[in-house]
Amino acid sequence: MSPSKCDDMRFDNSDKDCGMPFGMALHHQTKMLYVCDAFFGFGVLGPEGGLVTILSTMADGEPYRSCNTVDVHQPTGNVFFTDHMQVLQFKTAVSVNDSTGRLLKYDAKNKQVTELFRNLSFGASAIIL
Repeated sequence: MSPSKCDDMRFDNSDKDCGMPFGMALHHQTKMLYVCDAFFGFGVLGPEGGLVTILSTMADGEPYRSCNTVDVHQPTGNVFFTDHMQVLQFKTAVSVNDSTGRLLKYDAKNKQVTELFRNLSFGASAIIL
């Protein structure tokens, strides 16, 4: 097998074609692994494996800047995740106290993403989950 251009990627030299998964969480009952990718958005990997299926790239008409932290509410299967500043602008966002973060909810029954909170700072959006 020949090496892929996505092998051995580094944070400071990332390639948007390769993706950058920042958060993953498993729903135990369904064995669905939910993934937040900084470049591709919010997706899921089924129990059979394979490639992630992207479920959403925006919420309430606003595209994700950088989908990351994710958690599954086990009893309902609903998924909560955050979206905030673009990953490649991390240092700048922290230095200016960026507050563009959002807390989002993926409803497992109706398969829709809604925004629960907005204007969260980077640190606050990570602590919520």
